[in-house]
Amino acid sequence: MAEIKTQCYAHFLRPLIRVLKAHNLDSSSMLAAADLNCSVLQDPYQIITHQQLAICFSHAAALEVPKELAFDVGQAIGLADKSALGHAQLASKTLRHIMALGQKYMPMFMPLLQWDMLVKAKSLSLKYKAQIPESLKKSLSKEGAERLERFLIDMMLSMHLHQAARLDENLQADLLQLPAAKDNELAIHDRIFKGEIVYGGRQFIIRFPMSAFDVTLPNYDQRMVDNLEQQCIKLKSALQKEPCIAEQVTLAFKARPGHFPSLEQLAEKLGLSTRTLRRRLNEKNSNYQSLLQEAKQDIASDYLRSSELPISEIAELCGFSETRNFVSMFKRWKNCTPSEYRLQGKSIL
Repeated sequence: MAEIKTQCYAHFLRPLIRVLKAHNLDSSSMLAAADLNCSVLQDPYQIITHQQLAICFSHAAALEVPKELAFDVGQAIGLADKSALGHAQLASKTLRHIMALGQKYMPMFMPLLQWDMLVKAKSLSLKYKAQIPESLKKSLSKEGAERLERFLIDMMLSMHLHQAARLDENLQADLLQLPAAKDNELAIHDRIFKGEIVYGGRQFIIRFPMSAFDVTLPNYDQRMVDNLEQQCIKLKSALQKEPCIAEQVTLAFKARPGHFPSLEQLAEKLGLSTRTLRRRLNEKNSNYQSLLQEAKQDIASDYLRSSELPISEIAELCGFSETRNFVSMFKRWKNCTPSEYRLQGKSIL
């Protein structure tokens, strides 16, 4: 369970999935590879591991087309995809303060990339570096690891350029330094960046004139920033706490719909004896069967709301071999049939 210490929120999976859908690309195999499901679309505060996030972006980076996918994802990242951080940045005084907030709290959503601010007399540069989990890096080829690194950095470059331009059209970077690019990448960089582009070495750097970084922005509201930063602190603190035993069991149930581990398998995965696991669940006024039923109910609700899967397939994902048994159980959960529940969701939309 070492991964419990390296957690993040699922917010940045949403713009990735939105862009994949816009390009008619399926995200189900990507989520399955990371032991995730479509619930990340309904609950961006779902806590996932750095490894799961990296697997999803590695899957996207391996796609052959479109070549500009990383840039599209960067431009698709909105305020809601950064939760309270995004709104705090919108109310910040200057672009320098925005970047400082990003350095401090962005790892809650995108821990796979970090950047350093290099301040000089007349310029301020951002130097990017990918943070790919070692366990995943070992499973990738050298080319695959480099492709993932480039995808992450291109995405963040695009996000920073797009959001800076939206804050103030005068906030224009004047230099972009990148490693040598393939021919089909040159046109993409030229399209999204209007300043000078320098290729060579291993550096990923974007440079802004210092004057642009210290311009007071039109939406500046310090009281709003202070209030929103308190929310960021609470979110960050929640990630640093080890989930309670009931939460860990629920995460295990939802990791692979249709494949629900037994009590004994759960205990082994959590490094506990079966007796200890049962006792610790009892201490939380819970038990294996009640958590299993809650997980199945959540999985069924998620798929009925967000997918067009036949009810027979959703029944299988919830562990029912007979659709009629699933329908009967669902009526006990929700006081309506799966078909009625799906129609209610569509009418709300």
